[in-house]
Amino acid sequence: MQLDWLRPLTRVEGPYATATLDASRVDPATSDRPEEIWATGRRHLEQLGATAETLDAMEESALEPSGRGGELTRVICGASGSLLLDLTFPGRPVRQKTSFSAAPHLMPLLRGLDAHEPYAVVRVDRTGADLEMVGITGTVLEDTDVSGDHDVIHKVSAGGMGERRIQTRAEDSWKHNAGEVAQAVDSLVRRGKPAVVFLMGDERAISFLGDQASPDVRERLVPLGTGGRAKGVSREAEAEAIAEELVRRRAARQQQLRDDFEAARGATGRGAEGLEAVVEAVRKAQVDTLLLRDDPTSEQTLHVGEAASMIGLTEQDARQAGASAPTTDRADAALVWSLAATGGSVGLVDDSVQLRDGVAAILRWDDDSTRH
Repeated sequence: MQLDWLRPLTRVEGPYATATLDASRVDPATSDRPEEIWATGRRHLEQLGATAETLDAMEESALEPSGRGGELTRVICGASGSLLLDLTFPGRPVRQKTSFSAAPHLMPLLRGLDAHEPYAVVRVDRTGADLEMVGITGTVLEDTDVSGDHDVIHKVSAGGMGERRIQTRAEDSWKHNAGEVAQAVDSLVRRGKPAVVFLMGDERAISFLGDQASPDVRERLVPLGTGGRAKGVSREAEAEAIAEELVRRRAARQQQLRDDFEAARGATGRGAEGLEAVVEAVRKAQVDTLLLRDDPTSEQTLHVGEAASMIGLTEQDARQAGASAPTTDRADAALVWSLAATGGSVGLVDDSVQLRDGVAAILRWDDDSTRH
């Protein structure tokens, strides 16, 4: 997961107030008490020292309806009297929490985003398709209908030359309509950059679309054996099939991370493992990809200064990195924030990936001073 989008926020002076809230909307009678949930979070942030100006900016977003239903998590971050971040994504939080610290606590956000990825859904038949672009937070960004302009859609069984002509015209119509859908999908992929395009519906139309799709689209296509445009199609079955494929893809990403790290450590020496080695590499802007065990109960801490790069295992380390008054903070939060300042990426791993101190890194470069 690239962290470039967080880099501008690292230039805003801290400390940072962060709130991870349960924004679920599953009980229409109570709307799940957003005002009460935020009021509790605000009181805690006030006790931690957050300013009224920052909390007022966060409150405006915290109480604004997301327009979405179901189980949801909302992560809000503010500093210096301004709102910096407000994202809502599917699933309840592991726990609701607030923090006011030198590094914003964004692990709940990364956990939510890591479970998803932007994708497109193409529901196709022989007349056209319905296209949908879903962002990484689960929000539908685009919803488009594509209708082909060829009108002979159904083959007939009348016999003779007339039948063959109609059958040929029907097949030509299917191919032409699939070509128009392929162009629309190609445009959608260029705009939305989905990681995967789920394809469902009429099998012949799917085949024609696959034949005419651009190479960039074709490598993203994943046909699903459910869904489509036909009446009576189960949207629940369609959603389940998409969810299962996203879980499978996440497991594959974790395996790829593990393989990439082993290759970097073995063949090129560009692998660092353990908190001490990774902290040093992050400070030197060596880290291309951070591998981080996702552990909400972790008690590992680092010393953090006034800028994202000012981190260390000890207070003296942080001061040597430029901090004037370092404080202690969660190690995972500090590492992610420091990495965001250099534009690296992070991959969350579970307990099946054994890493010393729960952290490792694939490096951009190494030298004689690099710890491994």
